[in-house]
Amino acid sequence: MHDGAAPSIKKLKTPPRDFVFAFASASLLVLSFPKHNLSVLAWIGLVPLFIALRGACLKRAFALSFTMGLSFLMGIYYWINVLEKFELTDFLLLGIYLGSYFGLFGLALNLVSGKTRLPYFLLVPCIWVSVEYFRSLGGFWALPWPFLGYSQFLNLPLIQLSSLTGVYGVSFLIVMVNAALTEIVLHYLEAKSGAPRKNLGAVMTPTVISAGLVLLSFVHGQYVMGRIPHQTGSLRLAVIQGNIPQELRWNPRLREQHREKHIQLSRQAANSGLVSLIVWPETTIQGSLAQNKDLLDTFVALSKDTGAYVLVGAAERPKFGSSEPRAKSTSNSAFLISPKGDIAGRYDKIRLLPFGEYLPLKNFPWPSRIASAWTAGGFAPGSDYTVLSLDGVKFAVTICWENIFPDLFRQFVKQGANFTVNITNEAWFGETAAPYQFMAMSVFRAAENRISIARAANTGVSGFIDPSGRILGMVQNGKKDIFVEGYLVKSIPFSHTRTFYTLYGDLFALACVTAMVAVVVFGIVLTPNGMSSTLSYGFAYVRLGKRRE
Repeated sequence: MHDGAAPSIKKLKTPPRDFVFAFASASLLVLSFPKHNLSVLAWIGLVPLFIALRGACLKRAFALSFTMGLSFLMGIYYWINVLEKFELTDFLLLGIYLGSYFGLFGLALNLVSGKTRLPYFLLVPCIWVSVEYFRSLGGFWALPWPFLGYSQFLNLPLIQLSSLTGVYGVSFLIVMVNAALTEIVLHYLEAKSGAPRKNLGAVMTPTVISAGLVLLSFVHGQYVMGRIPHQTGSLRLAVIQGNIPQELRWNPRLREQHREKHIQLSRQAANSGLVSLIVWPETTIQGSLAQNKDLLDTFVALSKDTGAYVLVGAAERPKFGSSEPRAKSTSNSAFLISPKGDIAGRYDKIRLLPFGEYLPLKNFPWPSRIASAWTAGGFAPGSDYTVLSLDGVKFAVTICWENIFPDLFRQFVKQGANFTVNITNEAWFGETAAPYQFMAMSVFRAAENRISIARAANTGVSGFIDPSGRILGMVQNGKKDIFVEGYLVKSIPFSHTRTFYTLYGDLFALACVTAMVAVVVFGIVLTPNGMSSTLSYGFAYVRLGKRRE
């Protein structure tokens, strides 16, 4: 066995206990994410899984990792069950699909462990990040959420690393620490069992290196935060949180009442001092301002009276729950209204929500309860990374879940945006963790690109994030920040900084993928008898497992 490979030890646990360990890892990881925010648990959460994987055969490695992934994701995504027409079978299928990525991690780790000189504590995070990156690829099935790094969104010095590596770099560090701690735990278990074990120095080396890299990341973060250049200026923005329940939001008889509520909140915000931009949430207006002059005149009057630009989300129908056939394509859009009395700009949402805003693979035999709500139409995707202008300052708008796609978001910054605005409606998900998980990912988008973000959500969380990822404030009523009515006015800095990540994207993740592929190719395929011995090893354990069963 090569020096850096995972040591083989006598199994110290009964097989059922391995699955308990996998479930324990899932539980610890769920607690590290919003709403719980026990982020420190992420640094130890994978240790039980890694212990269970040590010495496992191919089949068991996949099963253990799949069990952990399925349990973890169903704990994170529990809130999706509140969607109308979303059934338990859908939830299970989603969990099985996403859990299979974690199964792939266990399978890949089992195949390459012991076949490379790459140290185990570096091999494991490379594979983990590669699998996270694979989850961000593809068409409608891509779902880059929840990556492990997002659990650290409140750890400002650490997340500055994302300006170089994206969120993947933070995930890498977390998994590396978990792998190093696993070596220590296994060393202790080997000592108790009397099995041959490495010397203490070899075990402690990964821990020392991991701790050093984490410390270096913190030092880098503090240095970066201290040297984030003084911005060239700032703008005073207002975000409006109307708090319209989803079951009332699209009621035609209440539209005027809802619009008036937002107008009154906007006037109150403008009365608090000079405001350059007033931001309304996604789909606040049902219809198109470009085609409805009377509706447009209402916003022109508001803009002239307040002296502020008004950014308003508009669409002709909701994303979910509509049983009416969708015979034509429309856009989910944001309109910028100028005090001069015109539409100063428009952005059409690029990344549409599958099964909400469009039906993917229209020729696929989807269940009738899904396909019956669709005909030839749906929402039409935008095609341009539109950058709007506000008195010479450039900004971009993202709509709803577009903020969870780091590569899409950075394109707006590359196009010249000096700050960004995210408009969204998360009333669909009730008082769950979903809005807080969205906010955590927006924190990373700010830190990755060193750009301010204003966020206007119908029921929350609405607020502001500065270029370091610091949350400057949220619309609140006491300590409650979702399903409350209100507004928040803040001055946000704008800058012309372009980070390494903004310019070059996911090079770090691609490097991890390259390393993983190289390990597979050179460590297994090109090693004499490497692949055959690995497969024989796996099949032997599968047969042994069947006999035990």
